[in-house]
Amino acid sequence: MMAGMQILWQQAHVERLRAVRVGWDGAEVGAPCFGPDWESQPDDVHLLRIATTYGSCPTGSFPYRRPPADHEYSFFVEDLPDDTVFEFSDRHRRLLAAMSWELSAPYGDDDIPGCDPKRPYGDFTFYQLEMALHLGLIPAQKPPDHDPMTPQIVDAMTALHGQMQPALQVFLQNFDIPAGGLFTGEDWGGWEPV
Repeated sequence: MMAGMQILWQQAHVERLRAVRVGWDGAEVGAPCFGPDWESQPDDVHLLRIATTYGSCPTGSFPYRRPPADHEYSFFVEDLPDDTVFEFSDRHRRLLAAMSWELSAPYGDDDIPGCDPKRPYGDFTFYQLEMALHLGLIPAQKPPDHDPMTPQIVDAMTALHGQMQPALQVFLQNFDIPAGGLFTGEDWGGWEPV
């Protein structure tokens, strides 16, 4: 693909993302990804990056239907009934915008959009630390007298990470971006409105 790409956002992009059934890439720490039955098109990962960065989605209670078993589940989704209610929060929304979206092949040979299961929130393999930084739970600079990354924060972030599979599903089913906006970016990301 060429550098300096452009996407003119259309309602068809929203509808395409609404059709996604979110699975789970079980490699490393795991991360949400499109399901194994998804037939990728070249712009899908870019649409996902734009949507999660610039799309609006209300917080609150939403119906959630667990995907078929061939999609794999996060440890959180494993314990859910087939039909339930998911509480989509501002924390979920903020983390979706921070996730490292890429193309990978968690179900075989075909590349599909998903989150990097090794470094899901940026550059750190200690993903819970990066989540806490994105959410403002710890300072950017470690204080000299104590470690703000407590075991309680690590546990809370681990639990929250498992919720990102239904969080992405709920977001894709309910987000909105007005049609007509022009976005520019690169093949690796960096998408911005013009």
